Amino acid sequence: MADRYQRYKTKGLALRMPTVDFSFEKTRSNNLAGLSNSLDRMAEVFFRNATQTAKIEGAEYGALNAPTEKQLLDASESNTELDFVGDKDTVFGRYARTATLEATSDKLTLIAKEKIAEVMLDAKVNDTSPTEVSKQLDSITSGLSDVLDNESPVTSKKFKATMGIYANAEYKTYASKYITDKQKELRKNWVLNYENVLTNGLPKIIQSGFPKAIPSDITKDGKTVYKDTNIVTTKQILETQKKKLLASMPLGFSPSEALAYEKRFDDHVLQSAKDVVYDSIFRNQDPRKIVDFIENNKLDKLPIAIQSAFSVVAGENKAVLKKIAKDAYYENLDNIEKNISHNNIVRENTIKTLDVNASQALLNPNPTEGLKSYKSIITQMFKLDPKKANEMQEILNQNPSLKYAPNSKSSIFDKVSLAFNEKEVIITQATLNKYLLERKLSKSDYDTFSKNLTARNNTEFNRALADARSRLKVPVSILGNSAVMKSWQFNTLKDIEEGMYRARRDDVNFVASVWLEQNYLAYKKNGEVTELDILQELGGDYLNKDNLNRLINLADGERKTELIDIRARIESWNATQGNTKIKGY
Repeated sequence: MADRYQRYKTKGLALRMPTVDFSFEKTRSNNLAGLSNSLDRMAEVFFRNATQTAKIEGAEYGALNAPTEKQLLDASESNTELDFVGDKDTVFGRYARTATLEATSDKLTLIAKEKIAEVMLDAKVNDTSPTEVSKQLDSITSGLSDVLDNESPVTSKKFKATMGIYANAEYKTYASKYITDKQKELRKNWVLNYENVLTNGLPKIIQSGFPKAIPSDITKDGKTVYKDTNIVTTKQILETQKKKLLASMPLGFSPSEALAYEKRFDDHVLQSAKDVVYDSIFRNQDPRKIVDFIENNKLDKLPIAIQSAFSVVAGENKAVLKKIAKDAYYENLDNIEKNISHNNIVRENTIKTLDVNASQALLNPNPTEGLKSYKSIITQMFKLDPKKANEMQEILNQNPSLKYAPNSKSSIFDKVSLAFNEKEVIITQATLNKYLLERKLSKSDYDTFSKNLTARNNTEFNRALADARSRLKVPVSILGNSAVMKSWQFNTLKDIEEGMYRARRDDVNFVASVWLEQNYLAYKKNGEVTELDILQELGGDYLNKDNLNRLINLADGERKTELIDIRARIESWNATQGNTKIKGY
């Protein structure tokens, strides 16, 4: 098939075009393009520098012109808007605005933390409830965040979230402690109430309760009919009280604690019952009758309080109450005897005081006044000891004008003197009064003996004298012991006693124990020196022990007794002394 179109065939000839040189224009164009790029880069640098400057200056301006703390507080309290510097159209304005918002947020954060701290402190002081604290904290964060709401909701939300977390942490800490403290307080108050019920309530309930319901004289349907169905027995009252107490127990008590308090209630019921029975026995005018009723199980005849006590116990505890009643009865008897004994002691002491007063009356330089006082004392004595009062009156009748003997009767004087040699003086003031009125003692001897007796009745004086007796090894009783009465120790003891009497009369500040410590060694040394002189002389008179024994064997009667006493004194001395022994014995 022939071609539709005839294909052109080359003749091998080349087209020749003229040559044009554009190198200058190209170079010029390149130069202009480079200049343009350089200008663009310069402009970009200038723009960046200007932008950075605007950022810095805007941030500084915004920070410096942010609202003050006072402005923020005023705005928050008055719910008014603040004018913030900056804008959203320029770099300077944007950064000024951002810096202002950040500074404001920081200040608000500081204000919020300070206000939160104030709220927490006030809550701790006033024991504010966590609910109220929560409201106050929310008010702080919400109120302060409102300052930012219109200007920057994002910043406001961020601030509110941050402070919400902070406030919540403070709230949790406070709420946890508040709950713990309230639990402790509730526990404490419950325990106090529990103890009050046990200590004060239970005894009163048992004391005034009803031991049992009172039946009527009829029955209905085979059952007992009670006169008053509203009567609640003591046992029922106690059971109700226990349930109420345990039901009101606050949270925090362990099961074991609850069981312990329940048991303690039961134990205290028993103890209260014991106390009621014990007290009732002491208050009753015929406790023996009460005990008899109890022992014979006639409980319905007992006072209501005791019946009530028995009604709240069971089993072996009833036997415990019976024993309590019996023990209380016997203790009451002991107390009665003790009271009697006490009253007797008081009575005897009063009698002794009257005897001393009588001695002062008898020593009155005015016989008329002395006689009047003495008769008054007799009247008082009649109320305490009528027999003694009659004896005083009879003796006075023998000497109605109070005339005294010029000299003491020797036997009476010696008798009284010997009594003072004993550790315990058995002579009484009444006896001395009797001897004076009977004219057996002179007034001067009576006065001396009375003063000495007063001293010997002083506990502190007697204690010091007993101390001296113990140091000197003088027996408590020397009656019939002539050897002791002749010993230097006994004589020294008597010298010490006389010295104490004199010091007591002359020194208003006399203290027997102090005086003894100050003077004992001097008296002891003087007694030893005197005794040594005597024994040396006696020893020389009788040469030696063998010769003394020979003389004793030859003698009789009082002489023999005297020689035996001398030998005993020398032997006693040699047994206790070192370098000063009597030679030959």
